[in-house]
Amino acid sequence: MPRITRSVRDFVLPLEPSGSLDASLSFQLEEDAAALGIRLHTKVQKRLAQEHAELQSERTVLRTLEHDDFECLVRGRVDVLIPGVVPILEEIKTTFQPQGLLRALEANPFHPFAQQVRMYAWLLIQTSETAPTCRLRVISLLDEIETVVEVPFDAEAFSVWVEAQLQGLHRQHLEAVARAAERTATGLGLHFPFDAPRPGQERLLALVEESLNDQARLLVQAPTGLGKTAAVLYPGLQKTLADDLRVFYLTPRNSQHSVAEAFVRRLREAGHPVRSITLRAKERICPQAEVHCHPDVCPRAKGYYDRLKESCALARLAEAGCADSELIQELADEFNLCPFELSLDASRHADVIIGDYNYALSPSATLVRFFGDEAAQAKNILLIDEAHNLPNRATAWFSPALEVAQLSPDFAFDL
Repeated sequence: MPRITRSVRDFVLPLEPSGSLDASLSFQLEEDAAALGIRLHTKVQKRLAQEHAELQSERTVLRTLEHDDFECLVRGRVDVLIPGVVPILEEIKTTFQPQGLLRALEANPFHPFAQQVRMYAWLLIQTSETAPTCRLRVISLLDEIETVVEVPFDAEAFSVWVEAQLQGLHRQHLEAVARAAERTATGLGLHFPFDAPRPGQERLLALVEESLNDQARLLVQAPTGLGKTAAVLYPGLQKTLADDLRVFYLTPRNSQHSVAEAFVRRLREAGHPVRSITLRAKERICPQAEVHCHPDVCPRAKGYYDRLKESCALARLAEAGCADSELIQELADEFNLCPFELSLDASRHADVIIGDYNYALSPSATLVRFFGDEAAQAKNILLIDEAHNLPNRATAWFSPALEVAQLSPDFAFDL
């Protein structure tokens, strides 16, 4: 029986996003600021344990859910459980934007954080425990002010939601299996799209293939004109398609994207239906005078996910195969979509993602959907062009800075 594993946090995420883009509410689907969040979690749990002698913290819950011939193991750890005639179950959420989070929770009864605490409650009552009172404890990372929010919980209604979510995950699993089989077939038929490798290129092809199979790092220095891009992308794609991975082709300049794009087009002309997507910085492709991803300000952010679903933009990008920035911009204009978000959404279905170093290596710009945890990172092959540029980039990435995004909108500053 097919089986997947999901954390409680991931299980409750919407199967398909809807509504508008809103960068100010990124906390909806992202983890708390790691170090500060962990410290505050522990501090609050210790204080509550002193107030409630029977309190349980970090209690592990897990359950295997079944639908037809499909299983999903859901597991997680409850932040706070206070036993009693009516137990109290709390999830602790820390954020730099507490007021924004509280407004989002009030506006959306099915906010992922609210669904998360309900899911923990539902898992507990499956073992015959009493239905608890559900709460979210929202804590500001700036001043540690706490706000406790009651989360209504109807066990019977939530059971219906869980079943619908499980059916959706089953459908997504079947789609993923079908896509993996399609990619495997493409990989089995893949051949080098030139009559013969150039002198020296054959050796490089073998070295890259060997390194990928051994999961080893490889540093290559070769003369201009050897055909390095083809020699690293071809074995990278072979490995990617065979093992259901993805290739990141990372360059320091946008002008170098065309070399990788040309190789993907060459493969497609040879009959291989590989897909690539080219990412460019949001600031460079945003059609607005100022980048402000809020539905009240940007017409392309308002209702973005609804228009994306209604449009055929993702299907057209997949059909094109090599989705360069020009095509992405064209479709974004046609359907009034954000070009940057459109490229990110299309990247989920790409074999090759072409873009700047930042998307895989920068601490502030790494794509969470592909590098958010070890399991996600293991699905990526990094091909880094002109790697001698990395030391300067790293110096900029790891220099200390105060980010405006971390400043609370609840405070005003005179500059």
